[in-house]
This record gives sequence, structure tokens and C-alpha cells, in this order.
Amino acid sequence: MGLFRFIGRLFRLALILVIVLVALMAVAGNLSSEFKEFVDKGREAISDDYSDLFKDGGALGNDKSGGNSGNTGSSGGNNISKESYTRNASIQLTRVKNHQRVNRRPSNYLFDYVYRDAINRGTQMKWQNPKPPVDNINRSFGLPRDFFERSFRSNAEIRQVAERGYFRVKNNVASPDYNRLIEVSRDITQPIYNMIMKKVGNDRSFQKPIDELLKFCQDIPYKIPADVFNNKQTGGIFPPSLALTNGYADCDTKAVLFASVLLHNPRYKIVFITIPGHLFLAIKGIPKPYQKYITYRGEKYILCEPTGPARLAFGQDGFNKYTIKNIEPIRGYYN
Repeated sequence: MGLFRFIGRLFRLALILVIVLVALMAVAGNLSSEFKEFVDKGREAISDDYSDLFKDGGALGNDKSGGNSGNTGSSGGNNISKESYTRNASIQLTRVKNHQRVNRRPSNYLFDYVYRDAINRGTQMKWQNPKPPVDNINRSFGLPRDFFERSFRSNAEIRQVAERGYFRVKNNVASPDYNRLIEVSRDITQPIYNMIMKKVGNDRSFQKPIDELLKFCQDIPYKIPADVFNNKQTGGIFPPSLALTNGYADCDTKAVLFASVLLHNPRYKIVFITIPGHLFLAIKGIPKPYQKYITYRGEKYILCEPTGPARLAFGQDGFNKYTIKNIEPIRGYYN
């Protein structure tokens, strides 16, 4: 009996090997043609620099941005076509853990972000931004380190220096210009908006895009930007470009990032709400019974808290009591 059992196992093993060999021979023709096409196109079509982005399911795509054609984008004025920002963006479900990865290439940034969506499913976004306009904003942002000690010839010069770094001067106080940071980030955040809308189905739902974008922002690690970054005073905030390339943000940074994405849709009207030590948002709409809201200029605005790490739903604020110091309308849809 032992001999027959051994012969039976040997036969099954031989059969499996034959099946595997036949399968390999069947696909050999396809493999050879695909390999020839790969060689003809050149190895640069799939560079080692993409290795991190291939790991979690699907390539972002080839780097074809070029950076020298098309219309002048708002994000830095480097003659970058708008298509260069949206090309090859993809969104898909995944089982991998949350992460924020950025692959810095000579011509662009490749982003690979994973977050938990509105029903707690892992969601992976991959997109690219041309490098020159992103770097231009990142280098320009902030006040000179000696801004408050420097002697200026006039108030106009003070304003000019502040505005160069995306700050504003009001009542002799310099502060980040949120509206301008949103405006210069519109091309940078366009692919995020496109992927959000693809994820929620491009329907007419008012709340689905908000819910999805909230989770994307809330799952970005919370960290307060350094007071001095790149030898510039930051005012404790990053523009969306720095938040995305660094992979972290605080409350006002996330509020600006959230608004810069959502305002690609003209239906949304947003205000900033400032309370002691914190900044969040509210969006004009008809609140449901369980949603908190404020009334601003006779209209209801539903509270929106993108800060995290608490995954607060649209209409929740995470505070029991607070005093609103200021409400500032955001200029609105990009014209």
C-alpha cells in the first residue's frame, strides 16, 4: 500500500508540472509581444522612481507633464497646462494602511495618499502636480524672518512684502491671506476634486462630496507647522501645496485645503469661522435636524470640521461651548 500511495503522489506531482508547463507555453506568445513593446518604448516609460506608487495597486502613469506648453496656470505662472495637473489621477479602494507618500521627481511630484472614506473603507488617491509651480508657491510663502524688526519706507512697502508671501496687512497686523492661498492653489487641488467626484459618482448630491473630502482631510496627520520654515515666518499655517508635499497639516491649513478643493464646484458657499485657538468652516445649506449651523447674513451655514484626527461628520464641531471671534466669507468659486 505504501508503494501505491507513493506512486499516486508522484503521478499527481507530474500532472501538476505538466499543467503549469502548458500554461506557461500558452502565455509565452503574449509575454514576448508585450516585452518587445516595452523595449521599443524604452525603459524610461516605467522608471524606478515610480516604484513606491506601483506597490499598492496600479500605476499613476508616465511623466509627460513637460512643463512648457499650454496656458499659464494660476499656481505660479510657469506656463503649465491645466492638463498637467489632472493627467493620470486615479482613485480606488485598497486594504493598505493610511499613508501620505510623495515621490519628488525632477519635473513633478507624485502623490500617493490613502485614507478611510465615509464608510471606513480604505481609499487610495494617486495624482501628480508639476514641480515648478508647486515649488514657486512653497518658496514664496511666508514673511521674511526680520519682517517685524525691519525698517520700511512706507505702509505700501509693508503690504508689498507681505503680499509677496501670501500674507495681508490689516489694522497693522500681518496674517495669512486665506483667500489668496485658496486662489493660487486651484490647479494644485483640481485632481483631488476630480477624484472625489469620481468616487461619489458625479451625482447631484450636496453632501456626498463634503463627506468624502472631510475624511480625506481628517486623515492627514495633524501637526502644527513650524513658526519658521524655509527661513520664512509661516504664521503657523501652510498653503495646500506645502501641506500635501509635507504630508501633514493643522486646523487652518486643513480648512484652506478643504476649501480650495470644494470650491471647484460653484454650488458651495463657504465661510471661515474663527474661535479662540482654532479655525474651521461652515457651508451654506439646509441643515438636517442633527446638524449644527450658524446664521450669517440671514443664511444658514452648516458646520464643517476638517481638522481631525476625530472623524467628525458634516454638521458636527467637537466643541460644547465657544465664542465666535470672526466669520469671514471665502470669495467663492474660481472665476
